[in-house]
Amino acid sequence: MNAADNAMQSVATSELSKLIDGLMETDPPPYVQGRRIKLKYAHQGGVQPPTFIIYGNQTKKLRDNYKRFIEGQIRTRFSLLGTPIKLFFKDSKNPYSERKNKLSSRQWKKRRRIIRLRKKRS
Repeated sequence: MNAADNAMQSVATSELSKLIDGLMETDPPPYVQGRRIKLKYAHQGGVQPPTFIIYGNQTKKLRDNYKRFIEGQIRTRFSLLGTPIKLFFKDSKNPYSERKNKLSSRQWKKRRRIIRLRKKRS
């Protein structure tokens, strides 16, 4: 196959996700600020050039050398040699980001009691 045929190739989402899962087990991304970056799943966003979208947490902090490593693994696994590849990384949404912590009545009473004790001591 030549580069033009490779550019038109489509890749199944399950195959991409298996590749990402395998990479996370064998060669996980390095820690960033003491936290592990987790890549969740991937899918093909388009063809010509092949575009892949990878979802995970804190993907903006993922190092460039690991992004190149993923690109190389995708190239060899799906025979995309000689074809430019675009990779986009998207962060997963935090379901608790807009939620405000509401105290129960018991927690509220305990808080008031602690505040009163601190005022007495000072």
